[in-house]
Amino acid sequence: MTKSNYHHGDLRNSLIDTAIQLMGEHGVTRLSLREVAKSAGVSSAAPYRHFRDKAALLEAVASVGFRRIEKENSGACEKFPDDPCEQLRAAGLAYLHFAAEEPEIIALMFGRGVSLENCGDELQQAAQGAFQSLARIIEKGQSRGVFKRLELHDMTLATFSMVHGLSMMLALGPLKPAQSDSARINALGNLATTMLLEGLLER
Repeated sequence: MTKSNYHHGDLRNSLIDTAIQLMGEHGVTRLSLREVAKSAGVSSAAPYRHFRDKAALLEAVASVGFRRIEKENSGACEKFPDDPCEQLRAAGLAYLHFAAEEPEIIALMFGRGVSLENCGDELQQAAQGAFQSLARIIEKGQSRGVFKRLELHDMTLATFSMVHGLSMMLALGPLKPAQSDSARINALGNLATTMLLEGLLER
């Protein structure tokens, strides 16, 4: 990496990408700033330009995960602008595939290495953005008379919890062997969202 890269802000993103790659190879526990720097091809002091310690780097990685969820949820809204049910289904499937592809990031985001109750502004904002992007789908369904008009926060939390539970089983639990089976993930996701929608839909 040349000096010009530092001035263009590429170092920070390069370090985050390298950390994600190393996490995929041997998890969070063995990760260190020194190892990340070595793999990124920079000096051992270079990471401290952007991250005070390993915890700060892990928060940045977790923020990437939450921003991916927000992006997928927004993409689902764009793909099915007039159908909240399909928006919810597409968002859920995207989340499941994310968990299967990046189990270490999912685990990190929800307690293995960072705390959403005690973290920096970047991670807090990213987590809130992901939650709010799901809330917008629920709210749209409510405004169109498709979903029940219960308290929005509670509806969003319940919806997220169901899909998240399945994602954790894919990432870390008994469904982990299904990670590489895209058809199996889609089948599980469609079943889960169908059961969820049957509870959400207004009768």
